[in-house]
Amino acid sequence: SLQREEFGVSKAEPGRGYVAQDRQALGLFGVVSAFSALVMLCLYMQSDTVFLLYQNPMTLYLLIPLLFFLLARVWLLAYRGEVQDDPVAFFLHDKTSYLICVLGVACVILSS
Repeated sequence: SLQREEFGVSKAEPGRGYVAQDRQALGLFGVVSAFSALVMLCLYMQSDTVFLLYQNPMTLYLLIPLLFFLLARVWLLAYRGEVQDDPVAFFLHDKTSYLICVLGVACVILSS
């Protein structure tokens, strides 16, 4: 975790290029990136390629609310301070994330 200096200035942990004061901006960048990925998934599902690759492509639309829930939940928990330093470690230990991933894989399998 980041250490607070005597006058309120933070030092970055080794190997990290950001400090505690960057939290709001990094959160904004993360949320925008996450939901941009969701928009890209929506655009991909509208492409002709999806209809060629999947026998039942409409099932893939179930991925949208699943991914939305997962991304919104993780960013909400991050803003609350409940996601520690590594989001990947959070996903690996979070039962809800596992459930969403299993449901997502099931959607892909059902669409094939």
